[in-house]
Amino acid sequence: SNAVSSTEDLDELFSVIHDSLKPVLEVQNFGVGLYDEKRDNLEFSYYSSAGAWLPETKNIPNASQTTSLTMEVVKRKSPTVFSKQDQFQFAAGKGGDVIGTPSEFWLGVPLIVRDKVIGAMITETLNESKPYSEEDVECFASAAEQVAIALERKEIKERIQVREKVIDSLYRISNQMHASLGLEDFYKSIHSILAETVDMQNFTVALYDENKDVLNFPFSTDIFDKDIFQPIDRASESKSLVYRLIAEQKSFLITADNMQDYGQVHLLKMSGDFSAKCWLGVPLQSKNKAFGAIINQSYDDPYCYDEKDVSLLESISDQIALAIEYKNAKSGLVSAQNELLEKAHKAGMADIASDTIHNIGDIL
Repeated sequence: SNAVSSTEDLDELFSVIHDSLKPVLEVQNFGVGLYDEKRDNLEFSYYSSAGAWLPETKNIPNASQTTSLTMEVVKRKSPTVFSKQDQFQFAAGKGGDVIGTPSEFWLGVPLIVRDKVIGAMITETLNESKPYSEEDVECFASAAEQVAIALERKEIKERIQVREKVIDSLYRISNQMHASLGLEDFYKSIHSILAETVDMQNFTVALYDENKDVLNFPFSTDIFDKDIFQPIDRASESKSLVYRLIAEQKSFLITADNMQDYGQVHLLKMSGDFSAKCWLGVPLQSKNKAFGAIINQSYDDPYCYDEKDVSLLESISDQIALAIEYKNAKSGLVSAQNELLEKAHKAGMADIASDTIHNIGDIL
């Protein structure tokens, strides 16, 4: 409890809890596994062992479909003890093998935050040893409650930090909107601001001209999609994923889990072909109508973005849309003024020429 109140770093906290349990429990092999329900992924963010022991495997994809004992604790939502025989029987019942090296006795307790199981804390003995008693399980479960409190604090702290980043980004984008920047420099500035909160290595701004039915890409930092700057004519008839996002006026988060929902595609490009492993697009809207989008994609990490990134960009997208509209309007106004000046100049030259010809005519 003292460690939860005074320790900011989770690894340090887990280490303190582990050391605190050693005098009262057989916890030479100790681990904390966190479960991502959306990705169905179980990852051991901390583990410590007396030898070469690893908690099952450090990362278990499709965890709910495996013979993971830790995942079984998450499902049961209650402390669970497995003997070596229990482990083999459990795995056989699932039609698979025991993950990792079977132990003499295995103990797992769930980590519960606001009535939701987010993972489990585990320990096991590899050599012959006495079974874990009810007192052992109760003690281990009490320690897990402290870990859950720490994880909840971390989650709250992260939410506050994200909120602060959003406010800071909104303020800075607003400043850039009124700065004397050209559109290219303005897009670079937006990219730089967003890159402080989200992975923006492959970032693109798309704008849709409804009158011409053309999709333009005025700015991109994409490292592979070299044709990104080519406009898409008749965009409404194309297979462009970006146009679909704009037309439907909603964000798209595409990962390895849901890529099949977006058509029979293999290469992820702006025209609708997929080569990226993760894709995130958020619409830019004005007066309840989308006129563009900001897009990010990752070519190596199938889970580079998540719902938190979607929420963060959606919180900022209205300010970006307003800034882009303002910059475009200002740029258009400057162009119109220059055109008027040029026409006035030509009209003035025509008047001078007319007067000169008239004067020469009088002399003749």
